Amino acid sequence: MKAFEIKNTKEFMAKLLASEAFDDFLMLETKLTMATQYVLDGHLQKDFFDTDEWEEQKYAVIEWSKMRPTVFSLIKGTHTPVRFQISMQMKPDKVQKMLQSDEQELVALNNLVSGFYVNIRFEKGKVQLITAVDYKTFTMDKAAEKDFDQYVTQFLSELGIDWNEI
Repeated sequence: MKAFEIKNTKEFMAKLLASEAFDDFLMLETKLTMATQYVLDGHLQKDFFDTDEWEEQKYAVIEWSKMRPTVFSLIKGTHTPVRFQISMQMKPDKVQKMLQSDEQELVALNNLVSGFYVNIRFEKGKVQLITAVDYKTFTMDKAAEKDFDQYVTQFLSELGIDWNEI
């Protein structure tokens, strides 16, 4: 787990809300505190879809690319939110690309890890991004966590996002 404080909030928010930069993630939950509080649960509701539509869904959680316009429309305006938190999971099919693993390593990783997550928090004009790895069982091997932290570090750098580790 690593925590990053983003140096340029405006630049980061533009990448998050107005570009495809975070489209390799699923949105688990978003909480926005403004004049009122909005809580968006990203888990898809099976009863909403007909059978064919449900079978076409790749994930049980909504893709960030599909929620980004909604979140952006809630945030934009004359007032800055009091705070918000966006919890995201890397799309499972993007993990191999992220870790640059071969198939055998990926199978072993799938037996060990439930998911790779980023939590984005905004409060008092500052943005923090925190990484997390959810393990299926206790392990002393933190290689997956180190690899994900390295991936996020490189990801932010490639986006031109300046940060401090906290």
